[in-house]
Amino acid sequence: MYPHRVDDDAIRFVLQLGRVLHRYGTPAHRLEEGLRVVCDRLGIAAEVFTTPTAIIMSFGDPIELRTRMLRVESGELDMGKLARVDALADEVAARTISAAEGVAKLDAIVASPREFGRALSTLMHGVTAGALAVFFGGGLPDVVIAAAIGCSLGLLAQYAQRSSDQARVFELVGAAFAALAAGVVSSWWHAVSPSVVTVAALIILLPGMSLTVAMTELATRNLIAGTARLMSAVIVLLELVVGVALGERLATAIATVHQATPVPPSAQPRSASRSWCRRRCVRSAGSSPRASSAMSAAAPAPRGSAAARRRWASSA
Repeated sequence: MYPHRVDDDAIRFVLQLGRVLHRYGTPAHRLEEGLRVVCDRLGIAAEVFTTPTAIIMSFGDPIELRTRMLRVESGELDMGKLARVDALADEVAARTISAAEGVAKLDAIVASPREFGRALSTLMHGVTAGALAVFFGGGLPDVVIAAAIGCSLGLLAQYAQRSSDQARVFELVGAAFAALAAGVVSSWWHAVSPSVVTVAALIILLPGMSLTVAMTELATRNLIAGTARLMSAVIVLLELVVGVALGERLATAIATVHQATPVPPSAQPRSASRSWCRRRCVRSAGSSPRASSAMSAAAPAPRGSAAARRRWASSA
């Protein structure tokens, strides 16, 4: 058995490790398995249960359990910090550093700045929206407006991160803003397709990571965590739908929305050069004697008197 002080340090490290791993998007099955492995290597008897909003851990023998429940919130997805936390957990489990040092380093990782700054993150919102406008068949005006709305959503996301209350309604407000901006711009720039611009700008707000993690948790039989995370993603999708409907209604009330649709390449008119070549070929074929005789032979015989039919036969 380890001294009581060392057990407290190890338990404190395991609790902090679970909170940090959950914050950076670790699925329930990997989180529970990782915490069990760390506890086994540190010589701690523990039972672990996690959900998207809570972590419950019991330490010690069955007759003298110490149970701790952590209220957690899903944070940002940061793969760089997650890799650093995984490496730190391996060091503590291998006894390379002590549990107390591990707690201090975990706090330092959480407090460290992000690898990519806010300016680059905002710019990538715009680049992603513009690229998706191209993917959906939009023209240059659609790409420009979608990129501008994407950058605006990036700025709005940076502002919403300051408060948890604002972060909860970010998808609703962002969807309404995207639909409103696309509709208003299309009223004076008729080349803009508001539907393409709105969809391209909203792809960034889709809960793709939450849906993927939820499906993984359900597949690994973590039913409570998977169902809760899936319903959270569904609520976000409903917020997007309501936000788009609200934004479109506001845009219609403010201005006359022009519903332009992108023209696919197959439906675009042929170039003038191709049409001129085709007309030239037809004229050349009609002016040649062989073509004229062939066209005359292919023409049907006129109906009428026998003299008219003889004249038609002699001319053919």
